[in-house]
Amino acid sequence: MVIGKALKDYGHQIQYFLYKTNTNEDVAASFFKETVLNYPQERKDEIIKLQKIFMMCDHLPNGWEYAEQVVKHNNDNLKEHLYSLLYGT
Repeated sequence: MVIGKALKDYGHQIQYFLYKTNTNEDVAASFFKETVLNYPQERKDEIIKLQKIFMMCDHLPNGWEYAEQVVKHNNDNLKEHLYSLLYGT
């Protein structure tokens, strides 16, 4: 795939994608747990948190607010979030 290779080469050039073998073997079978993207550990942790709650947030009214609360502020109090939605607090 030409586009995939171009994106991979560009990612390596700007140091977002660090590969060792120049093949897809660098990408783990479970890419939800490991990444070849060169992000700070804090960003990787945020992505993992978001991946765990994404499906639920998709079904919540203003689910993006809850996701931000969890990811950015380490506050996973769903009851508090739903209360604030119901009563506008």
